[in-house]
Amino acid sequence: MHRSSCVRLLAVAVAVLLGGVLPAAAAQDEVVYGLLDGSTITDTCRDCDRIPIVRPIDGTFVLTLDQQLMGATHYLVTEFEVMSPGGEYVASGEGRYSVIITAPPFHQQSKLDLEINGAKGVALASASTPIEAQWPIIEIEIGEDGLRDPAHQYILHLVAAPVPKEWVRYTIRKDSFFIDDCVICGKPTVPVPIEGSFLLGEIDSGANPIVTYIVRRLYARPREEPNLYRITGSGIYHQGGEVALIQDISLRIRVNDVEGAILAGGPDPVPVRFPDLEFDALHTNPTTPVHVYSLHIVAVPDDLPDPLFRRGDSNFDGNRDIGDAIYTLAHLFSSGPTLCQDAMDVNDDGALDLADPIGFLNYLFVQGPAPDPPDECGSDPTRSDTLDCSMSPGC
Repeated sequence: MHRSSCVRLLAVAVAVLLGGVLPAAAAQDEVVYGLLDGSTITDTCRDCDRIPIVRPIDGTFVLTLDQQLMGATHYLVTEFEVMSPGGEYVASGEGRYSVIITAPPFHQQSKLDLEINGAKGVALASASTPIEAQWPIIEIEIGEDGLRDPAHQYILHLVAAPVPKEWVRYTIRKDSFFIDDCVICGKPTVPVPIEGSFLLGEIDSGANPIVTYIVRRLYARPREEPNLYRITGSGIYHQGGEVALIQDISLRIRVNDVEGAILAGGPDPVPVRFPDLEFDALHTNPTTPVHVYSLHIVAVPDDLPDPLFRRGDSNFDGNRDIGDAIYTLAHLFSSGPTLCQDAMDVNDDGALDLADPIGFLNYLFVQGPAPDPPDECGSDPTRSDTLDCSMSPGC
């Protein structure tokens, strides 16, 4: 674990044992949490060979401090409401979440009583597992035993953080790069220039000299070969200090189809004046020496809002269905209307062609790759210079 993470967790332990509270409840006992990138629902069959269905999920829940006992802090989970992007899976309910602090590594466990797709009494539970995410981020996997309905055994992987009052969109500038290094191949290390964006939201300030920010919807790709890498993720960023400004960053990213890489950097001196950002993050948990990642990101807040759309929702009816593919085909071959070419550009390659409706139909009917971000109402993380979205009605 990153050194700064250990320091913070030790501070949490001391606070609890002395009768204090965990950081999420420091200012208030009730905190609204939102799911981050990496949150998924898995629908598996316990007694058959059906391929498990895994879908990303988004949503919120409320975490309320319940009680503190010696070595443990217990929270109530209420207003739990999550769903997959297309509404294929919808879950709601309540439960509990606990942090057990006796001796490092500190542990967590949770129980949820949910209704999923109309099925009530879906009881999910987790074992007592070590805490790996940096507080106040919560990352936990929780599932059912399969006795309720062996054909639909659900597992939730939750990555969540307090919801900021305001998100600020950042653009990743041209001095940024990504490295996919092979430490045993003997090949030279080649930085790949990247472009993209992310959201930054403040969640903790006040008397504490260290301000905490959530990084959400990080999306980056190479500038010259955009299909070579697709980098997505979220994390936590700290900046502040009583004497000199320092910063540290921890990101959980997905590179192409590989999930779960943790990149961290700091504590380091702050090189630029906030709100501009510049930081390095290095791979802390590589599973193979063939792929060891690092990021150098230079980013600035956006000055002007971009048109809002949901990629794939070409006709802006709020759904992603076959009507969108028909709408795009009509534009390509019959000079049909267009509201936002970016919404039609399903693979986000900066070109509007037959590959877009074909890729979208594969997504709808044969579990092909989902459209690139934004997968819900938002602005274009890669800002195409070739496609027009000036007629976007918003969403």
